[in-house]
Amino acid sequence: MKFSRKLNKSWIFVALVWGCVSLSESEAKVLDRVVAKVNSEIVTLSLLEEKVAYLREREGIGLDMSQKELFKTALNMMIDEKLQVQEGKRLKMVVEEESVLKAVDDIKAKNGLTDKDLDQMLEREHATVEQYKGRIRDQILVSKVVSFQLRNRIIISEKEIKEFYLSHQKEFSVSDMVRARHILFIFDPGTSEAQKRAKSKLAEQALANIRAGEDFVQAAKKYSEDVSASSGGDLGLLERGKLAPAFEQAAFKLQPGEVSDIVNTPYGLHIIKIEEFVPGKVKPYNEVKPEIDRILFSQKRGKEYKAWMDELRKAAFIEISLFENSQGKEDRPNGEDKNKIESDPAEKRTADRESGSGPVVPEKKTKPRKEISSQKYRREQPKPAQDVLARNPSPSQKKRPADSPPVMHEDDSQKADLDFETMEKKLIDYKELRERKVISEAEYQKRKRQLLNQL
Repeated sequence: MKFSRKLNKSWIFVALVWGCVSLSESEAKVLDRVVAKVNSEIVTLSLLEEKVAYLREREGIGLDMSQKELFKTALNMMIDEKLQVQEGKRLKMVVEEESVLKAVDDIKAKNGLTDKDLDQMLEREHATVEQYKGRIRDQILVSKVVSFQLRNRIIISEKEIKEFYLSHQKEFSVSDMVRARHILFIFDPGTSEAQKRAKSKLAEQALANIRAGEDFVQAAKKYSEDVSASSGGDLGLLERGKLAPAFEQAAFKLQPGEVSDIVNTPYGLHIIKIEEFVPGKVKPYNEVKPEIDRILFSQKRGKEYKAWMDELRKAAFIEISLFENSQGKEDRPNGEDKNKIESDPAEKRTADRESGSGPVVPEKKTKPRKEISSQKYRREQPKPAQDVLARNPSPSQKKRPADSPPVMHEDDSQKADLDFETMEKKLIDYKELRERKVISEAEYQKRKRQLLNQL
């Protein structure tokens, strides 16, 4: 397969790439915008944008959400992951290099990628192999810490397992089974009436020969059109309730060693022989105990996971500035009553955690929120300019050829606020211009900063 076709698979592993670029806080102030702080770590808008794109394109999340709700959802996911990675490091959990390399090899094998393919795909994402491996290491660490914590929190007693076993006997029962052979004359949609008559005569002849003493195995090899012919028509163990009705009714009437008459099913004509009958039973407790343990663990997992994450969030300092306006105040959606939420600190923390619209802080009293991004890199929001734009259209508003990507002019960022959808479209256009070498990396970063400063 040519690499040009494999490039379409870049979303296969973008989930591992979207968070692998790690900027220092000072670099983030200049090159990007900080949208959240999780203890001593930051989340930048560019990484959040990648996460949003991944959720929409690969997971189908956000199709029924507003743009703002989708950004909140993605940001909360990133915050949870950072808290989990931090918890793993606090517990001194280690992910061996061998595990990381094996995960990379598994990804390449599963998606048919060579080392060169991977390098080129990472280059397109502007990430290095080491950054990619670092992201995989974090994901393995998250898996380990979640499994460790939940296993410690979820206790499943022997009594619970036995009670579940006794109350779900039907789920752990095995139906009657027969070990069978058959000879099949296939009737498919293309079989004509004349062919069906000929096959019916052949089936009658085969059955007569078997009744006269011909070995069933040899007859199956000689007459059967099924793939089982080479093994003498062996079908193995067949469970009651999982067969074609006519076949099942005939098979379970026979005693071991008996041969049926000709049986007509949607597949064609069958001659069936039963080798063995296996009565149904309830599986022994010790056999299904591990399965029940997994079932009960899964039932309790969601509740305990939420409780654990609530504890992590309460013990952490989380500051969210995604929707702050130019004065550092939070924009509240849908006319939300700020005084009502802030009247009860506990209710405010709960509302903030669920909506992602505000900082989540420990129970103890915290200092007032500080600005994360340096004020020198924040711009005042432009005043409404609809009338000016209507009278004096900018070059970007003039008609362009249909195949020409939008171009942002120097004064575009001062015209009007951009919503997230417009921002996302423009960023995609800029990336396309950069990939086509129409603009340099420096020019791309410059235009990106101009765009992000308007949020």
